[in-house]
Parts: sequence; C-alpha cells; structure tokens
Amino acid sequence: MRISISLCSAVISLFLVNCNLQPKPDKFISLKLAIVKPEEAEQKKTAIIELKSRCDKIGIDCRVYEDKNNLLAVELKTNIGVDSAKKLLLSTVDLGFYEVYHLDEMMPYFIELNTLVSELEDKENVFFEKVVSQGYVGGPQLLTFSVKDTTAISNYLSYKEVYPKLPVSKKDLLFAWGLSKSKSEELALYALKKDKKRRGSIISGKRIKRAFQSYNSLDQPVISIEMDEKGALEWKELTTKVFRDHSQIAIVINGTVYSAPGVSSPIEGGRSEVSGQFTVQEAKDLAFLIESGNIPTLKVLTEEVNKLN
Repeated sequence: MRISISLCSAVISLFLVNCNLQPKPDKFISLKLAIVKPEEAEQKKTAIIELKSRCDKIGIDCRVYEDKNNLLAVELKTNIGVDSAKKLLLSTVDLGFYEVYHLDEMMPYFIELNTLVSELEDKENVFFEKVVSQGYVGGPQLLTFSVKDTTAISNYLSYKEVYPKLPVSKKDLLFAWGLSKSKSEELALYALKKDKKRRGSIISGKRIKRAFQSYNSLDQPVISIEMDEKGALEWKELTTKVFRDHSQIAIVINGTVYSAPGVSSPIEGGRSEVSGQFTVQEAKDLAFLIESGNIPTLKVLTEEVNKLN
C-alpha cells in the first residue's frame, strides 16, 4: 500500500534544507548549545549521542561533548551554511499514526458547541456559519474552515462545557488541522483517536528504523519507511483494524495532519511509503529528519564559523 502525503514544495522549503556535501568542506563550525527546558536537563547524554549521529551525516571531523561550563559543544567541518547546519542538527520531526473519528460520530458535539457559542455571542449559528464544507460520509476530514477563522475555531474547541458530547473523553481525543495546500485559503479539521496507554499516537516515530528517499512506480521521489520489529507488529495490527472498519490512518507530522489514507489490505513487514510533490533533495532531507531521533529543545548560545583553506 502506498501512504500518500500531499506536500507542496513551498511548505517543505520552510524547514527542510539542502545537505549535499561536496568532497571538500570549506568551513569549520563551532556551536555552544544549552538545553532550554529544565525538565529535559537529564537528557543531555541522549542529546550528545543524537547530535553526534546527525553531525557525522552532514560533516566530517565531528566532535560533540559537554564543556567545562556544562554546555553542549558541537564542532564540525562542512560545506553547508551555518543556518542549514543548525536546522539539520537541532530540528525534530514528530511523526505519528492515528485512527480517526468521522463526522457522524462528532456531529452531536458540533451541534452542542454551536448552541453554546451562539448563546455566548448572542448570534445564531456562530460555529456552523464558519464552515466552508463538510467531509464526505465515512471520510477522515470533518469540516473545512477558512484559514482566517481557524484561531477562533480552535478557541471554540477548547470549551469544556460541551466535552460530554464528545464520543470519548477529551483526554482520548485530539483535534488537529490538516496541511495547508498550495494557494488554498482553507484548512480541514480532524479528530484523532489517542492511544489510551500512550496518550498519543498509536504508532510513534520512535518505531521508525530507517527512512530514505526512493522512487515510486511513476519515477517520482518518495520517502520509504521501515519500522522496527515492534513497530511492524503494531503496523500490522493497526492496518488490519482500519481495513476491517473501512476507516483511515492519519499521518501526523509536528501536530499537522499531512494525509489520512484508507487501507486496501492489512500490511505486514512494517514498510510504508510517503509520497508527495517532493524534489529529490526535499525527500532526502525529510527522510533525514524522520529517521533522526528526538533531542531536547536546544538554544544556540554562541556560534563561530571559520573558513578552511
């Protein structure tokens, strides 16, 4: 099965960078980093390991260590720009797979929400009048709104008074917006089923063993994903259930639903494919970030760049 993510080049270019290396590096980059969140301070050793792994992929003669001031120091020789290097070293892609709720399951909640918001604002159909379109029956998209209204809608969705009308407890459900399509001024709303044990995605990006750029049958650049043994078992269970229920799997990256395809049959082996409007380099860069492990939130305190002869 092909899992399809429709992703325009303009969106990718916001956070993906070119990491092609020429044979000879032309600069030496030195960074001093600090962990931003106090609760992540214990992850320093993990951060050093992950930074070293990333550093080795984008440069040579890499060193990552804790200096005498308890800061993380990164040193490498490379020929990519310092901004590009920082993005590849410090960015994290949070990838997750979720089951979805459908509009018929959510409509009682939306009706109650519309009533509440209309009473509060003393105006009829405040919520529903902002709806641009509804998703198809049994489809993953619930409602579509104008981009300019999404802040207000997100605020309405936080009203706890109507949570009892949700199909499950709010702690087991996550609202998420879909990816903004090229030149589109509308966003689709999704309701995702949280895993009750993890309180998050049913399968997380931690189960990704390998991600790499490849080509599909139409010779288009795609990202091939291979999961570890546990992930492969979870993937088979998830695709079997979704196939049986005639439902969909939402693919979520950094809180945004990139795609929510159906499943034509249960999938074994833990392999999947992410396709979209990628260039070869964009697919390589996104695969790099998907395959990379998570790191704490880091702040660059100092940076030094010296040209190499």
